[in-house]
Amino acid sequence: MLLEHGYEVAVCCPSDSVPGLSGLDGRIERLSWPDVCAGKALSGRDIWCVPEGWPNAMAPALKLQARVLVYVQNWIHLLTTLPPKVRWKQLPVKYLSVSEPVSWFMREVLELESLAVLPPSVADCFFAAGQERVAKEHGE
Repeated sequence: MLLEHGYEVAVCCPSDSVPGLSGLDGRIERLSWPDVCAGKALSGRDIWCVPEGWPNAMAPALKLQARVLVYVQNWIHLLTTLPPKVRWKQLPVKYLSVSEPVSWFMREVLELESLAVLPPSVADCFFAAGQERVAKEHGE
């Protein structure tokens, strides 16, 4: 969606064989985690989106003063993933939530505001409706 609206997009993946990304080769830049950690891949103009269950992934972006967007899918991670004595309200980050109930919990319990609700969707490149569909897509 970001590409369709003219934004530059990059991803940081653990390997080159991530399903769904092969069709985007040449359209998105792939960042290596070592480059991100070394400060070679982000700047203060970038937006770094991370899932709430991986708070350590925020560290390089926060260090470089990039804007950080946390996608909150499960409120339980907000209670269990930060290091001792660190609280979400202390961090200069913004939030998107997966649902209104998650937004409610964030607001009422943790006093955090979600910018918006961004519901999940199923990517056809990862999941197929059945073997007939898979065979059809491969010309069988």
